[in-house]
Amino acid sequence: TLPVFLNEKDATKNQLNKFLATAIWLHAKGKNRLKTSDITAALKDAQQTRLGNPSDCLNKNVKKGYIEKDGTEFFVTQEGRSFLKA
Repeated sequence: TLPVFLNEKDATKNQLNKFLATAIWLHAKGKNRLKTSDITAALKDAQQTRLGNPSDCLNKNVKKGYIEKDGTEFFVTQEGRSFLKA
C-alpha cells in the first residue's frame, strides 16, 4: 500500500520526498506518465496528509533532476529512483 511504501522510504514528513515517492509508487502500479492530480488523488485515496503545494513540489523535484516534465505530464528519472533508495 502507499502508506507502507511512504514509511519504507521515510517519505511521510518531507513534502518533496512524499511527492517523489508517490510518483514512484504510481509508476510501479503501471502509470508511466503522471499529472500532479494523480499524486494528490493517490494520497487522498490512501488517507495520507495532503501536500501543501503539489505544483511547487513538482517544480522543485524537476530542479533537482528527480522528475522530468513531458508536456503536461511528468515521469520520475533514474536519479529520482536512486535518491529514494539511498
